[in-house]
Amino acid sequence: MRLSGFAASVSSPKPFKYVMKKKNRKCVFLKNGGCSIYMHRPLLCRFYPFSVEKHNGGYIFKASDECPGIGLGDALKEDDFKEMLTEANGVLAKAF
Repeated sequence: MRLSGFAASVSSPKPFKYVMKKKNRKCVFLKNGGCSIYMHRPLLCRFYPFSVEKHNGGYIFKASDECPGIGLGDALKEDDFKEMLTEANGVLAKAF
């Protein structure tokens, strides 16, 4: 699928160059209640419902207000966020 089929450019350069398109407020790759590209999903999807930004030499994680699961289940620990950063660094290293 071409990029234009699932993403749209954003005008501001931060934090992302593209935003995922949605159909009826849902990801275009959501099929039968699951992700149809799960093994190849972008980093943004792997982090969902979190996003991460660099801040004062460190990182800040934010949670999406759209996620109905926020506040349910076990709270993530610092090591969980460190693991996400390690994964992000690995993906970015491969891209560049």
